[in-house]
Amino acid sequence: MMDIKQLRYGNCVSLSETYRNVGDLLILDQSKFEALIVFKSYDRIYPIPLTIDWLLMFGFEHIHDDLFKIHITDSVILIVNLNYLSQDVAICINNQRFYVGKKYVHELQNLYFSLKRRDLDFNIRDEFTPPTLQQAIERLNKAFRTE
Repeated sequence: MMDIKQLRYGNCVSLSETYRNVGDLLILDQSKFEALIVFKSYDRIYPIPLTIDWLLMFGFEHIHDDLFKIHITDSVILIVNLNYLSQDVAICINNQRFYVGKKYVHELQNLYFSLKRRDLDFNIRDEFTPPTLQQAIERLNKAFRTE
């Protein structure tokens, strides 16, 4: 379950507790966000863990091993370490690192927006189309139907 206060338009969340593929993806826009609140179904969405695939879709550059980076400005860089023992995100300002401990896609999106004042662009494979509001509601209802 997620804290609705951590979310904003454009965030990527999962309709499944264990995110498997883009079929579980929900990209929040105004109508989907409002539906989550009106139908009180925000307890049915889940954070998506950061992975190499997500970082590459966001345009991060692979540095080496488990390290990836993206430039915010000439002197500010976001660095992500995906090492399973010490997964973390750092803001590097003039070669000084500040660790911010983000583990999920929506957290990285929000951090990027806070630093850059624009959304973190990403490209999902062409064959994927995010679900419509109606499809998302149907999938949420189906997933949590009690029989």
